Amino acid sequence: MKPILNSLFFFAIILSTALFAQAPPGTEIFLAPISLKDGQLQVGTAKNITARAGYDNQPAFNADASSIYFTRIPDTTQADIYRYDIASGTTEAVINTAESEFSPTPRDNFFSTVRVEADGTQRLWGFDFDGTQPSLILKDVQPVGYHAWITSDHVALFVLGQPHKLFLANTRTSRADSITNNIGRSIHKIPGKDAASFTQPASDSTWWIRSLDISTGEMTNIVETRPQTQDYAWTSDGSILLPTGNQLYYFKPGESDSWQLIKTFEDPAVKGLYRIAVSPKMDWVALVGSE
Repeated sequence: MKPILNSLFFFAIILSTALFAQAPPGTEIFLAPISLKDGQLQVGTAKNITARAGYDNQPAFNADASSIYFTRIPDTTQADIYRYDIASGTTEAVINTAESEFSPTPRDNFFSTVRVEADGTQRLWGFDFDGTQPSLILKDVQPVGYHAWITSDHVALFVLGQPHKLFLANTRTSRADSITNNIGRSIHKIPGKDAASFTQPASDSTWWIRSLDISTGEMTNIVETRPQTQDYAWTSDGSILLPTGNQLYYFKPGESDSWQLIKTFEDPAVKGLYRIAVSPKMDWVALVGSE
C-alpha cells in the first residue's frame, strides 16, 4: 500500500498502529489513455489528477471506468477514500470518518476497503458507492493489508504478520484459509479465470508473479518482475503492465519471452512510478509516482 515506499510494507505497518508519527511520503496519481492498435498497446500522455502535496495513492477504477477511487491522507492523522470523476475532472471525498480507510476496491454494487478501526483492528469492510452503509465483510480475519476479489464470494487477502501471509476467504461461509507465506503487496484477480496472482521473492531485487487456482490450490510461476519493482496490473486481455521509474513495461503470458518497454514518459514530473491500475474497458491506466 505504501509506495513511495519502496520500503515494502511501510504504509501497512503505519496503519496497523493507527498512528502517523509523521506524514507519509508525498505521491501523485497520473492518468493516461491506452488503446490497442494493430495488436500493439499504445499509451498516451499522462495527466496528474491529484496535483497536491501529500499522499494520494492506491487508485482503482469502477466498473464502467467513469471514475477512480483512491486513498488520500488529507493531513497527518488518517486516510480517507476519495473519488475522481474522469469526465469532469473533479474530486470528492467519499468516506471521511474518524477511522482510516485505504485500498478501495470497487465492485458491481459496492466497494470494499481496509478499515483501521478505533482500537487499531484492521479488517475488510464494504460501503455503498456514496460512502454510506458500512458493513464488516470478514469478522475474524485481521490485520488485513491488501485484498483482491477473485469471484463474487472469494477474496484473496494480504495479512500482516511475521511473515506476511496470503489468505483465501469465502465471504459466504466466512471460512478463511492460509495459503502461503512471505508474499508481497500486489494481489490481483487474473482476468477470465477463478485465479489470483500474487508475488513472492525471486531474488534480492525481483519478485515472482505467481498464480493461485482457487479451485485446486495449485500455484505456478508466471514471470519474474524487473529489478526493484513489485507492482503490476492485469489488462482485460490477460496481459500484465509493470511500471518502474518513468517507464511502463508489458508482458503477455504464453506469448511474450520477456518484458517489453512500451512507454517512456517524457514529462519530468512523471517519475518514481510503482503502483498501477488499468480500467476494465482497457482504455485508461492510472499510475502512482513520487512528488
